[in-house]
Amino acid sequence: MAAAYTDLQRQTALALYAERGPAAAARATGIPSATIRSWAKRSGAQRLRSEKGRAGTEAARLTWEQRRAELTVRLGEVAAGHLERAANADAQGAKALMLAVAIGVDTSLSGRTTSRTRTHCLPKPLARTNVCVERLNSTGTSR
Repeated sequence: MAAAYTDLQRQTALALYAERGPAAAARATGIPSATIRSWAKRSGAQRLRSEKGRAGTEAARLTWEQRRAELTVRLGEVAAGHLERAANADAQGAKALMLAVAIGVDTSLSGRTTSRTRTHCLPKPLARTNVCVERLNSTGTSR
Protein backbone atom coordinates (compact mmCIF):
# COMPACT_ATOMS: atom_id res chain seq x y z
CA MET A 1 0.00 0.00 0.00
CA ALA A 2 1.25 3.47 -0.86
CA ALA A 3 2.28 5.76 1.99
CA ALA A 4 -0.10 8.58 2.83
CA TYR A 5 1.36 12.04 3.28
CA THR A 6 -0.27 15.09 4.78
CA ASP A 7 -0.81 18.31 2.86
CA LEU A 8 1.85 19.95 5.03
CA GLN A 9 4.38 17.24 4.14
CA ARG A 10 3.59 17.72 0.44
CA GLN A 11 3.86 21.50 0.66
CA THR A 12 7.15 21.24 2.55
CA ALA A 13 8.55 18.72 0.07
CA LEU A 14 7.48 20.83 -2.92
CA ALA A 15 8.99 23.97 -1.40
CA LEU A 16 12.28 22.14 -0.85
CA TYR A 17 12.06 20.72 -4.37
CA ALA A 18 11.68 24.21 -5.84
CA GLU A 19 14.50 25.58 -3.72
CA ARG A 20 17.07 22.77 -3.70
CA GLY A 21 15.90 19.98 -5.99
CA PRO A 22 14.36 16.52 -5.56
CA ALA A 23 17.31 14.79 -3.92
CA ALA A 24 17.70 17.43 -1.21
CA ALA A 25 13.93 17.46 -0.62
CA ALA A 26 13.94 13.67 -0.25
CA ARG A 27 16.83 13.74 2.22
CA ALA A 28 15.18 16.47 4.30
CA THR A 29 11.69 14.94 4.39
CA GLY A 30 12.30 11.21 4.09
CA ILE A 31 9.86 11.11 1.17
CA PRO A 32 11.20 9.29 -1.93
CA SER A 33 12.48 11.69 -4.57
CA ALA A 34 10.38 9.95 -7.24
CA THR A 35 7.25 10.78 -5.21
CA ILE A 36 8.33 14.41 -4.87
CA ARG A 37 9.09 14.66 -8.60
CA SER A 38 5.66 13.18 -9.34
CA TRP A 39 3.96 15.74 -7.10
CA ALA A 40 5.96 18.52 -8.69
CA LYS A 41 5.02 17.40 -12.17
CA ARG A 42 1.32 17.15 -11.30
CA SER A 43 1.29 20.53 -9.57
CA GLY A 44 3.36 22.25 -12.27
CA ALA A 45 6.04 23.24 -9.73
CA GLN A 46 9.24 24.51 -11.25
CA ARG A 47 12.62 23.96 -9.69
CA LEU A 48 14.37 27.26 -9.12
CA ARG A 49 17.87 27.36 -10.47
CA SER A 50 20.37 28.03 -7.77
CA GLU A 51 22.69 31.00 -7.94
CA LYS A 52 25.57 28.56 -8.30
CA GLY A 53 23.81 26.86 -11.23
CA ARG A 54 23.09 30.21 -12.89
CA ALA A 55 26.71 31.26 -12.44
CA GLY A 56 27.93 27.99 -13.99
CA THR A 57 25.64 28.38 -16.98
CA GLU A 58 26.74 31.98 -17.48
CA ALA A 59 30.42 30.98 -17.23
CA ALA A 60 29.91 28.27 -19.86
CA ARG A 61 28.13 30.75 -22.14
CA LEU A 62 30.92 33.29 -21.75
CA THR A 63 33.53 30.62 -22.30
CA TRP A 64 31.85 29.67 -25.60
CA GLU A 65 31.61 33.33 -26.63
CA GLN A 66 35.30 33.81 -25.83
CA ARG A 67 36.27 30.70 -27.80
CA ARG A 68 34.14 31.87 -30.71
CA ALA A 69 35.80 35.31 -30.63
CA GLU A 70 39.23 33.68 -30.58
CA LEU A 71 38.19 31.43 -33.46
CA THR A 72 37.06 34.44 -35.46
CA VAL A 73 40.44 36.13 -34.98
CA ARG A 74 42.30 32.95 -35.92
CA LEU A 75 40.09 32.41 -38.97
CA GLY A 76 40.81 35.98 -40.03
CA GLU A 77 44.53 35.31 -39.76
CA VAL A 78 44.22 32.07 -41.74
CA ALA A 79 42.07 33.79 -44.38
CA ALA A 80 44.62 36.60 -44.73
CA GLY A 81 47.39 34.06 -45.19
CA HIS A 82 45.36 32.16 -47.79
CA LEU A 83 44.55 35.37 -49.66
CA GLU A 84 48.22 36.26 -49.76
CA ARG A 85 49.14 32.78 -50.96
CA ALA A 86 46.31 32.86 -53.55
CA ALA A 87 47.78 36.00 -55.11
CA ASN A 88 50.97 34.04 -55.87
CA ALA A 89 49.36 30.69 -56.79
CA ASP A 90 48.34 29.25 -60.13
CA ALA A 91 44.64 29.31 -61.03
CA GLN A 92 43.79 25.93 -59.51
CA GLY A 93 45.73 26.63 -56.32
CA ALA A 94 44.11 30.07 -56.00
CA LYS A 95 40.67 28.51 -56.43
CA ALA A 96 41.36 25.93 -53.72
CA LEU A 97 42.66 28.61 -51.36
CA MET A 98 39.63 30.82 -51.92
CA LEU A 99 37.34 27.83 -51.39
CA ALA A 100 39.03 27.17 -48.04
CA VAL A 101 38.54 30.82 -47.04
CA ALA A 102 34.87 30.74 -48.08
CA ILE A 103 34.21 27.51 -46.18
CA GLY A 104 35.89 28.82 -43.05
CA VAL A 105 34.04 32.12 -43.12
CA ASP A 106 30.68 30.53 -43.96
CA THR A 107 30.99 27.91 -41.24
CA SER A 108 32.18 30.43 -38.68
CA LEU A 109 29.50 33.04 -39.38
CA SER A 110 26.61 30.59 -39.55
CA GLY A 111 27.52 28.99 -36.24
CA ARG A 112 26.51 25.63 -37.68
CA THR A 113 28.63 22.64 -38.40
CA THR A 114 28.41 20.95 -41.73
CA SER A 115 27.93 17.29 -42.41
CA ARG A 116 29.62 17.55 -45.78
CA THR A 117 33.22 16.52 -46.10
CA ARG A 118 35.01 19.17 -48.06
CA THR A 119 38.58 18.04 -47.69
CA HIS A 120 38.63 15.79 -50.75
CA CYS A 121 39.40 18.59 -53.24
CA LEU A 122 41.75 20.71 -51.13
CA PRO A 123 45.51 20.56 -50.91
CA LYS A 124 46.79 19.01 -47.65
CA PRO A 125 47.49 22.26 -45.72
CA LEU A 126 44.03 23.55 -46.59
CA ALA A 127 42.41 20.25 -45.74
CA ARG A 128 43.98 20.47 -42.25
CA THR A 129 42.63 24.00 -41.86
CA ASN A 130 39.12 22.88 -42.78
CA VAL A 131 39.29 19.95 -40.36
CA CYS A 132 40.39 22.32 -37.58
CA VAL A 133 37.53 24.70 -38.33
CA GLU A 134 34.98 21.89 -38.19
CA ARG A 135 36.51 20.49 -34.99
CA LEU A 136 36.39 23.92 -33.32
CA ASN A 137 32.79 24.43 -34.42
CA SER A 138 31.74 21.01 -33.12
CA THR A 139 33.17 21.71 -29.63
CA GLY A 140 30.82 24.62 -29.21
CA THR A 141 27.60 22.96 -30.27
CA SER A 142 26.73 21.79 -26.80
CA ARG A 143 25.73 25.22 -25.59
